Order: sequence, then structure tokens, then C-alpha cells
Amino acid sequence: MAAPSFDTNTVIVVSSCLNVCIGLSLLLFLKGAVAVRAHWCAAAISYGVAGLLIGFRDELPLWLASIIANIIVGLSVVLLHRGIWVMLGKQPPDRAYIISILAIGTVYYQFVLITPDVPIRLFTISFFRVPYLLWTACALRASRRYHGLVGTKVLVWLLIIGACWYMFRGCAALSSDTWAVQMRTGTMQGANFLIAALGNIIIIVSLFGIDAEQALQRASDIAERLHVISERLRLAVQSARIGIWDWEVPSNRAIWDERMHDIYGRSPDPGGHLFEMWQQSLHPDDAARAVSEVDASLSEGVSFDTEYRIVRPGGEIRSIKASAIVERTVDGRPLRMTGINWDISDLRHAEQELRVAKEEAERANTAKSQFLANMSHEIRTPMNAILGLTYLLEQTGDVPGAVANGWAPDHWTLRCGAELIKSAVVDDGVGLAGHLACQQGR
Repeated sequence: MAAPSFDTNTVIVVSSCLNVCIGLSLLLFLKGAVAVRAHWCAAAISYGVAGLLIGFRDELPLWLASIIANIIVGLSVVLLHRGIWVMLGKQPPDRAYIISILAIGTVYYQFVLITPDVPIRLFTISFFRVPYLLWTACALRASRRYHGLVGTKVLVWLLIIGACWYMFRGCAALSSDTWAVQMRTGTMQGANFLIAALGNIIIIVSLFGIDAEQALQRASDIAERLHVISERLRLAVQSARIGIWDWEVPSNRAIWDERMHDIYGRSPDPGGHLFEMWQQSLHPDDAARAVSEVDASLSEGVSFDTEYRIVRPGGEIRSIKASAIVERTVDGRPLRMTGINWDISDLRHAEQELRVAKEEAERANTAKSQFLANMSHEIRTPMNAILGLTYLLEQTGDVPGAVANGWAPDHWTLRCGAELIKSAVVDDGVGLAGHLACQQGR
């Protein structure tokens, strides 16, 4: 295959090679959103391949350099459109793609091999691009997600300018045979391929720029949300009076937040040797256990969830609830330990006061029970005598002289009253039920 001379074909080959190189370079560095970006790279590569076939048309069969080459040109337009449609989250019109590609193949077969007609072929391949370019520009312009990005604005104008250029090219090809020849083999064809190649590259770069802008915007949104969450967490931690600490195990450097220093009553240590400060603050009775639990968490992976007491510089003793997690390297060595401290002294004091109040209530209840037991023992015997006399009155019907003196007793009332007194005093409140039973029996 002979190399083309430095003419229209040379311009076409050079611009096409540029398209292929750009597409392959971008394809090699795809990271994330591969399906979307692969469309754009494939569009650039396919257009470059089509251009190479056209550039070497003098050495290639007519069906390959004309029919197949222009079908591939149409495929590049379809790939560009489909990639943007996927980027916008829309369902690509794949049936329309297939129909349009078949239409190009049919037209070129008819007007290349059957009835050769250069103007019709140029008009067809030019106006084939126009609806796709305008359709894409309108979709990008209407997208809320990508509207306002610099890359989107640049791309929309490029697509509109491209559509206008291809409308001019198609109409010029139909207007006269001279223009058709220029568009087919002359300087205008070389200029067309050069403009199209540069336009494709700028469009693809703009698409990647839009993707990068969108990624930066998402990162900014995530950073803003993280800031809001961080502020909420800070407020929650302050409200709960929780201190947060972080200890780099290999360097023995620790970081305490402001609340940690308040809990321990210590000033910030510029050297970061806060682990030793923590050990010095531990209550003597709890120090050994707390340090051993830290060592067990680092060496054995035991969960660090404990409670201990500390002694503040003024001698005040505080109760601390502590929890932490250990971050390790790949080989299992402890890298850092991050945790929280919660001053639960008020909770423990409240529990102690509740415990004392409960013990006092239990002692009062015991004293009451003892008093009632003693009183019951002292009153039981005379009450039995009273109940016995009441029973005799019920059996004999009267006491001699009682009626004559005007104080004849109501025997039923006497018995119920005696039973009520005995039950209330001796049986500790059960007499009310006996009293009600008497009233119902009467």
C-alpha cells in the first residue's frame, strides 16, 4: 500500500490518526463510569478508522473506502449520542440507532455501486449527523444535573456549531456539482475531516471535563454533608458530655479533644504524651486493671469496654465509662486506638442515693412489721375474751337487767366491731374486708 502524498488524503489520514490516538489514550486511563466513557472513546476511534479508510481510498476497494467507511462514520455519531444518553441516565434509543445505520448503508450502496451520485451521498451523511447533534445539545441543555457546568455550556455550543456546519455541507453538496466535487475529493473534504476531527476531540475532552466537574461537585456536596454531620456529632458529643481521644500506638502520641481535658482536669500536653497523663490520673485501686485491659485490647483483640475511676488534680474522684476500637495493619499490628470517655459520676451518685433510700425504706418496713407483730401479740388475748363474751350474748339473748336499764346491746354490732378491731390491729389491715363482710351479712 503506497503512502498518500501530502494532499487532501494526507490531511484526512493525519486527522484520523489523531482521533484514534486520542481515543486509545483515553480508553487506557478509564477509571469509574467505564460504560459511559468507553462510548466516547469508541466514537473517536471509530471516526478515526473511517477516516483512515477514506484517506487510503485510492488503494482500497470502493465498497470498503466508501460504503463501510461511512457506515463507521455513522456508528461514531451513534456512539457519541448513546454515551451522552447513558451519562444523562436516559434509555438510549437503540432501535433508532440500528435503523439509521442501516439507512446509511442502503443509501451508500445505492448511490455508490448501483447509481453513483456524489451529492446525494454527501447530503445523506451530512444530514444524518444533524438530528443527533441537536438532540444531544437540547438534552444536555435541559438536564438539571449538568446544567450550569462550564463543560456543558462549551459542549452545547460545539454541538450546535457542528450541526450548522453539516447542514451547510449537505446543502452545498446539493447546490452544484462543483461544491459536490470539492466536498468529495477536494480541499473542502480535507478541511471537513480536519474540522470534524478537532471537533470530535474537543467534544470528547468536554465530556470528560463535564464528568470531572460533576465528580468535583459531588465531592464538594459530600464534603458539605460531612461537615454538617460533623457539626451535629460535635453538638451531640457536647450535649452528652463525651470526650473523644485518639492514640497512635507506634509513636505513643495521643490527641484529646477539649471535653477530655475537662473530664480529667488537665491542660493540653504539647508533646502529645497523654497516655502517661491518663495513667497518672487513674485511681490507685483501678489503675492496674484499666492498664491491663488496654494491653489486652491491643495484643489479644479483646473489646475495650470498661469503667474505672480517676483522681483529678484537686483530689476529686470521678467515675469514667470508656470504650474504644483498635485499628490494625494488614499483618495485625495495632496502629491506632480511638475511643470515648463518658463522665458517669453523677449517674453513680444518683444510683448510690437510690440505694441508700431503698435500704432506709426496707429498714422502716421491717420496723413497722416488728411493731405490728408485737402489738398483735399484746392485744390478741384481751380481744379473744371480748369476742367470747360477744358470742355468749348472742347465745343467751340478753344480760340480766340490761333491758330494764335501757342499754340493751346490739349483739351483731358488738361482734362485728370486735372482729374489726381484732382484724385491723392483729391482722394488719385485713379487718376492712371482715367489716365489709359483716355489713353484707347484716
